[in-house]
Amino acid sequence: MTNQKIIEAVQRWQARSDVHSLTCGNNNLHRNLVAEERGGRVVLVCLDCNYVQKWIPVSVLYNREEFKKMKEKLRRVLAEEKTRPLREVLAEIWPEKYGADLNVEESPDREGDD
Repeated sequence: MTNQKIIEAVQRWQARSDVHSLTCGNNNLHRNLVAEERGGRVVLVCLDCNYVQKWIPVSVLYNREEFKKMKEKLRRVLAEEKTRPLREVLAEIWPEKYGADLNVEESPDREGDD
């Protein structure tokens, strides 16, 4: 996924009314975070206090069906590939998140993300 596609995905997410917006880690009353390209990667920035979030949730980048397909592929690959390192398998399935040209850092896991 190119940086421009990531920025567009964040903009679409922030425009939705049916999801929780990406908000400032210092103060959730600040304006919503904005995606910016910095140093060749995309980060989320608070325009009120300059808070920078270096990771973007996968659910923002992919629609529900794409995300389900990736999770199923991960389950299949993990069941078949017992000898490869997990990070290598993840890089094959989610190159944008785990690949060598990392744009999006790992984010905290949340219960119930399907």
